[in-house]
Amino acid sequence: LLETTSEFGAPVPITVPIEISETSSLLSSNASIRDDLEGNVAHKDPSHHVDIRGLRLFVNTKFWFLFALMGLLSGIGLMTINNIGNDATALWRHYDPETDPTYITKRRAMHVSILSICSFVGRLLSGVGSDILVRRLQASRTWCLTLASAIFTIAQLLALTISDPHYLFLVSSLCGLAYGFLFGVFPSIVAEVFGIHGLSTNWGFITLAPVLSGNIFNLFYGAVFDAHSVIGKDGDRVCELGLECYRNAYVVTLFSGLAALAVSLVSIHLQPLAIKLLQAWFSTPRSVKTAIPTILALLSLQKASSVLSQAVLNNFNADSYDWSKEVVVVTGGSGGLGDLLVRRLAGKGIKVISLDVMPPRTPLPPSAFFYKADITSSANLAEIAQAIRSEHGDPTVLVNNAGVMKIKTMLTESEEEIRQVFDVNVIANFLLIKEFLPAMIKRNHGHIVTIASLASFITGVQNVDYSCSKAGALALHEGLAQELRHAYNAKKVRTSIVHPTYIRTPLIDKVHGQGKFKPLLLEPEPVVETILNHILSGNSGQIFLPGRYSVGAALRGWPSWLQEAVRSTQQNVLAH
Repeated sequence: LLETTSEFGAPVPITVPIEISETSSLLSSNASIRDDLEGNVAHKDPSHHVDIRGLRLFVNTKFWFLFALMGLLSGIGLMTINNIGNDATALWRHYDPETDPTYITKRRAMHVSILSICSFVGRLLSGVGSDILVRRLQASRTWCLTLASAIFTIAQLLALTISDPHYLFLVSSLCGLAYGFLFGVFPSIVAEVFGIHGLSTNWGFITLAPVLSGNIFNLFYGAVFDAHSVIGKDGDRVCELGLECYRNAYVVTLFSGLAALAVSLVSIHLQPLAIKLLQAWFSTPRSVKTAIPTILALLSLQKASSVLSQAVLNNFNADSYDWSKEVVVVTGGSGGLGDLLVRRLAGKGIKVISLDVMPPRTPLPPSAFFYKADITSSANLAEIAQAIRSEHGDPTVLVNNAGVMKIKTMLTESEEEIRQVFDVNVIANFLLIKEFLPAMIKRNHGHIVTIASLASFITGVQNVDYSCSKAGALALHEGLAQELRHAYNAKKVRTSIVHPTYIRTPLIDKVHGQGKFKPLLLEPEPVVETILNHILSGNSGQIFLPGRYSVGAALRGWPSWLQEAVRSTQQNVLAH
C-alpha cells in the first residue's frame, strides 16, 4: 500500500506493484527508496498518470484555483516590495518632520534588506516544510500557501495600523517571509497537480498571474499615494500625512489576503463544502439570488460614482502644489477654528496669512503672519490685499472661514445685526474672491475653500439669518465653480466647501456645552485636521462633518411631513 497525491497534493492511498526505477523523486532530493517508489506511482499506473498542459490547462478548474492564489498573493507581495520605501518615508515625515533625509534613505534600504533576507528564509522553509507535510504528516503541500496567505493577511493588517515608523519592519519581514513561502512551494504544487512533464510550460502560465496582479496593485497604490501627495522641492511627490498616504491601498490587499486564505482552504479540504454551498445557492429563492449581486453591484457603482465625482470636480485636470511656495490666506484666523487651522498649516512649514479684526491670543509660528483687517470693508480689504501681495506674493489658497452667529429670533434681532451676519458670512466672501481670484485664474492654479454649515440645508429656530447666509455661501461656492469652468476656463483652480454641524467654539459652548446637545458637538481639532488634509490633497470637494449628515443635502426633496419633522428637531438646539 503506497501513497500518491490528490488534486492539490493531499496523499491518497493506492495499491500498485512495487517496481524499482532509475527515476527518483523530483520534489525531494534526499527521499528514500520508498519515497522514490511513491514518486513513480503515476508513471507505473496509467490510471494515475498526470500530464495536463497546453490549452487543456485553461479548461481545468484546478489551474484557475492556483492562478487565483498566485495572483492574489503575488500582488500583495509585489505591491509591498515596490512601495515599502514610500511607506517608510511617509511615516517618518509625519512622525518627525525634522528627520534627516539621509537617515530616511538608510531606513528605506533597511526594509529592502529585510524583505530580501526574509524571502530567502521563506523559500528555504517552504521546501523543507512542504516535504514534511507530504512525507511525514501526510498533508497537502497547499497548506504552505494557506500559511503564506495567513502571514500576508497579518502583515496587511499591521500595515493598516502601524503609524510609528520604528515598527514598520514587522510589515517588511512578514511580507518577505510570505513571499518566499509562495514562490518556494508553488512549482512543486504545479508539478504534483498537472504533472512533471509540462512543468516549464505550466509554471510559465501560472507566472502570468503576478504580471497582471502586480501591475494592478501597484497602479492602485500609486493612485492612492498620489491623491494624498504634493510635488516637493525636488520635483518628487511628497506626502506628509503618514499612514493616510497609503492606508486605502492596504485595505484592498488585506481583503486580497483573506480571499487567498479562503481559496487555499477550499482547495485543500473544503471542496465538498463549496459544492454544497453552490447547490444551496442554486436552490435558494430567486429573490435572494438577485439581492446579493444587486448589493455588490450597488457597492461597485457607489465606488465608481465616487471616483467619477472627484474627476468631475477637478474638471478632469490634475494639478500639483509645492507647499514651500504656496501662500494660504485664512479669514477669521484668530477665532477658535481659524486659529487652529493657521497653526496647523504653519506647522507644515506653509506660509499662512491670518486675517481678523482681533490679534491672535498667543504668538504665531514663524511661517504665519497676522494682518488686522475688516473683511466687510472693500477699501480696507484692498489695502491689506496689496500689502500681502507685496510682502508675500499672490495667495494661492483662500479659506473663507470667518463667520458670525447672533442666535436670535427674527423679531428680536436688529437690522444692524442682520446686516453684519450677511456682510461677514456672504459679502466678505465675494470681496475676498474678487481680490485674490484673478491671480489664480492667470496661473490656472489655486484653491478657494468655503467654510459653510449644515445650516445651509436645515433651518431652525434662532438662526434664520445664519442659515440664509450659509445657504448663500453654498450658492456662491457652486456658482464660482461654474464660472471657473465655463467663463474663465481656469479648470485647475479648485473649489471646496465644508459643512460641519455645531462645533465646540466659545460661542456655541456657552449656549449648549451642557445638556442633551453636548454629545452632538464636534471638537475643533478633528474638524481642522479634516480641512487641513483636504487642502493638502489639492482636490475640489464637498465635505460633510460628520459624513453621515450628508443626507441633509437632499432634505428639500423629501416629503413635506418629513422635512418639517427634521427641521423641528432644531427648535431647541440654540435655545438658552
